[in-house]
Amino acid sequence: MDIQNEAFRIAMLLGEDVFEPSLSIRPLTGFGGIYRVVVMHDYRMIFSYDKESVYLLRIADRKEIYRKLEL
Repeated sequence: MDIQNEAFRIAMLLGEDVFEPSLSIRPLTGFGGIYRVVVMHDYRMIFSYDKESVYLLRIADRKEIYRKLEL
């Protein structure tokens, strides 16, 4: 499975239930209300959410995703 398809699958799961246990979601330290989820081995998705929506903020390699992070 490629990264784009897996990211789409995860985004759909987040849209259904942002606390889906299989996703192993973790909050980002120092960024209140911002979370990360593993997309594939070395890729992460950063997102936030409110009562109505999930906001996908960034998808990138785990070594790059946190650099220059200003949310």
